[in-house]
Amino acid sequence: MHDEVEWYADALPNYASAELLDHDIECGRHSGIPECCIQFFATKWRPVKLGCEEWEKHWKKIPAPAEYITCPSCTEAGRWVEIKDCNCWMGW
Repeated sequence: MHDEVEWYADALPNYASAELLDHDIECGRHSGIPECCIQFFATKWRPVKLGCEEWEKHWKKIPAPAEYITCPSCTEAGRWVEIKDCNCWMGW
């Protein structure tokens, strides 16, 4: 999967492991989460320290029905999708 995702290399330095990143990307795609939100989650959201001001501001703006972290563009537009059932995490 590394070669198919151009932004992957940018996310690696901020991520605990490439395997975990691969899993999150794959599961997001199986779940029908928009690619822009998957990219935001993997490259911007995960590296942010939980509970910091930036995290808190974005968290409060996410549309209430969304069951995933929406990217800033989708957040501002109030766009979200219902996620599809995905059981790829069960083998994790």
